[in-house]
Order: sequence, then C-alpha cells, then structure tokens
Amino acid sequence: MLKRPRLIVSALLIVAMGAFIAFGKAQKLSKVKTADEYWAETGLGSQTLEELLQEGSCSSSERYFYACVNAVQSVAQKYGFDLSTDGRLVPTSKTTSQAISEKELLAPWKVYLSSQAQIPNFPFMKVWKELVNDHIEAEKLSAAVGLGMNGFLSVFRDPHTYLMPAKMYNEVVAKANPRSLSIGVVIGRSDKQYFIKKVIENSSSFIAGLRKGDVLLSIDGKKAQVMSMQELSDSLRGEEGSTLRLSVLRHGDLKMINVLRTQQTLPTVSYQVLEGIKPVGVLTINKFAIDACTEVKGALQHLKQQGIRGLLLDLRDNPGGQMDEAACVTGLFVGLGKKVFQIKPIVPDVEEETAYSEQEQEYDGSMAVLINSGSASAAEIVAGALQDYHRAILVGERSFGKGSFQEGEIWSKNSEIAIFETKGFYYLPSGRTPQMVGLEPDVKVNFKDSFALREQDQFWYPLMAPNAISTIGVAADLQPDLATCISFDSDFLSPDDPEIKEAHRVLSCRGIAERGER
Repeated sequence: MLKRPRLIVSALLIVAMGAFIAFGKAQKLSKVKTADEYWAETGLGSQTLEELLQEGSCSSSERYFYACVNAVQSVAQKYGFDLSTDGRLVPTSKTTSQAISEKELLAPWKVYLSSQAQIPNFPFMKVWKELVNDHIEAEKLSAAVGLGMNGFLSVFRDPHTYLMPAKMYNEVVAKANPRSLSIGVVIGRSDKQYFIKKVIENSSSFIAGLRKGDVLLSIDGKKAQVMSMQELSDSLRGEEGSTLRLSVLRHGDLKMINVLRTQQTLPTVSYQVLEGIKPVGVLTINKFAIDACTEVKGALQHLKQQGIRGLLLDLRDNPGGQMDEAACVTGLFVGLGKKVFQIKPIVPDVEEETAYSEQEQEYDGSMAVLINSGSASAAEIVAGALQDYHRAILVGERSFGKGSFQEGEIWSKNSEIAIFETKGFYYLPSGRTPQMVGLEPDVKVNFKDSFALREQDQFWYPLMAPNAISTIGVAADLQPDLATCISFDSDFLSPDDPEIKEAHRVLSCRGIAERGER
C-alpha cells in the first residue's frame, strides 16, 4: 500500500548517485525479484513512450527535445549504444561511457542544437523502434520503457519525478530491511578510476576482504576503468551463488578478491563502540526506512550502557527516506517539541506543514555527524536540524542538496505503476533549504579526489528553490580550538576513514564537548 511519499526516498536518486549495489548480511532466503521482473509484471508497453516521441512533439520546444534525447539515450546506453546527432545508434564511445551524469550525456546535444536554425524533426521514433526490434529482449521491454519514461520525466518535469512499479515500492523501497541479490558495496568514481566508497559490514564483500578505499582495477578480467557506471553495475550483478573475481589496488598492493553473489539484507541501523580513554559510539543509519527511529533509539540505549563519552552519527551515503522518521530521529537528540522542518508546496493541492519532534531526548552528550555528497533528503533534514540547533558538528563534505519532497499515487495510465511527483521543498529550523546547495560541513574532510555528483552537478534542469543557503556558520568559533587541539586516541583507526578520524578528533578536543545547546 502506498504511503504519502513526501516521507520516502527518491529511488532514482540512489541510482543517480552511483552504483549503490547492495547491503548487509547474506541470508538463505527465497528468490529476490529483480527490478526488471517487477517492471515486467506491470505490462508497460512500448506505445506509452512512443506517444511522447512523436516528431511534432519532440520539436515543440528545446526542453521537450532534450527530454526526448534523454529518454532514448538512457535506454540506448543500457544496451551499449549512443544516440548520434545524425539519428543513428552507434557503439558507445569512450567519452560517453565515462559520462556519469545526465548533464554530461546531454552536453553534446546543446552544441548540436546551437548549430541548427530551429529545433529539428529528429527521428527519435525510428531509433526507438530499432532498439525495441533489434536489441531489447521481450521480457525486459517494460523495464526499458520505464527507463525511457523516467529519462523523459527527469528533463521535461524535474529530476525527482519518476515512475516505479507499485509492488517494487511496497516490497523493496518502503521496506525497513529489503533484500537484494548483489555484493554489499557502494562504488565511487574519480576522474581516472573507480573505487570502493563503502563496504557494508557483514556483507559478502566485507567477508571476502573488500575494504573502503580499494581501487577497482578489473571485474572478471575486464578493465573497470573503461566501463561506464551502467556497465560496471551490470558486471557486478549475476546469478545467485556465482563468484565475482575482482582485482583491486590497496595502498599500492595488488589484491585478488573473490566475492560470492548472495541475497543481502540492508540493515537500517548499525552501531559499534570505538574503545579508548574516552569510548565513542559510531551509529550508522543507512536509510530512513520505516521504524528507523525505533532502531536508533534502541541503539542509543545500548551505546549508553557501554559508557560512551561521545557519539558519531554516520549519515554518509544515506539517500534519505521517510521524513517522519527523520523528524523522530532528530527528536532523540534535541528533545520534545522542537521544529525540525517545514514543507512549502509548489502546487495548490498540498498545504504548508511544519514537523515538530515528538520524542523525548534520548542522548544529550557530545556528538558529530558525518556527511558526504551521498547524504541526501531525509539525511540532510537530520544533519541540518542538528546543525541549526548547534547540537552537533558536521564533519565531511558538502551534502547532495535534495531539499524537495515527492508524493505518490497510482499512475492513471497503468494501475500497476506509481508516479511520484515533486510537490515542494522542505526548510530547516533556521529557514534555509539544502535544495541545490547542500549542507556545508563545519569541518571539511574529503575522502578521495572523486566526482562529487550532487543535485546541481547531475541534472540538465536541476530544481531551484528560494533561500537555498548551505551554511549558517554554526561552528565558526570552533576552528581555533580544532587547529590547536591534541585529541585522545589519535591512532584508534586506520587512515582509510579520515572522516571518522577527524570526527573523533572533534569530539575528543578539550572544551568542544561542553559547547552547544542541550
């Protein structure tokens, strides 16, 4: 059953930010359905996209033209082709294969349009039918149409309006601990290579020995460097029980690692204690799924029982989720009755609302929040509210910048599909929104020289919002202390996680823990 999707994550955001492949502890469970199988159950046919690709429509405006390009190019790239400006399918070029955002893929078409006297009647329909007839398997047609439709909507409407099989939403996205057949890593990309951005503890990748920071050289003997993100993601998938052969570079040493493809479960919350003179808890929220707040509360109670003297709340690569869960989690740190966020609609059928914390304060000790370019939406609500209330120091890099919210309903054209549409923006207690600009950390730490694909970097027509201010200078007065401070337990972790090390330094610096509101 669909819930009010202003409280959910945009599933496409997960895809857009990179190969967010899988999570959690391997389990022997029933077969997990793939996204293609969910789409196949909808019966979505080619004619749905063909209605949008008519020559007269695609040439009606510049925006519509780009939407048609993005629709066809999105599908063509999945099958190893580029859409050329002379109306042909050609093998994917090195330039296109290395393009990892909508903005990069559409850039050549801006040059093409500028060379035309008027918007041309481009043969989108011909190219689309060639894809359908010659390259797309019948059982994957609905998934290809869905991909094309979402490519169209991303440009013609906005980057966060999208279609999804209703069953997939209910059984995977909205579920607290969804299962996936994959390996348990998040992939990042620098200008020359792919690297392991995150390894989920107890996943098959973790058990096999993959670690954060490993540079990915090859997958089953194929060079990773020349792959597009889509090709790399496809290469990591495979039959359950099959083995993936990876070669990685770690601190200059070549390592060969075999990873078993298994059904995985994404834990919403995990935690551990970093022992030392001042024990510090690390509480990781992977996404704000249903019941995330209950799990966080339980984790905090366990951490307090272990005598922690500080807390690191890890929201890195958290793509968001239920906004009511975000409000609830915030309350665990700021207390009852505090304003957490306000939603301001851009459509007439949605009313302005304000969310207040409804939880008693569970933890009142010193804390830092870790964020990066993958921290988005509901994760930005929690981090931003804690920053606004001077309750926590933000450590890491600027966040993604998704301050919009979506609501969903059954699509009028197909009752098996839900459409999620952008209805407005949310604003933090200070009145700012992270839309487009993200949240600026108080203490900046960059893990690698990588492409930090945020809202403004990825999309051809990114959403704009008023009062988009990324920083409010919460911790400006802390900088002198941080510059001169000597932290406790400085060698408690390896340098592979510099954000954790820096956040630990922030917490352990004398005097900082006593500052801020309670």
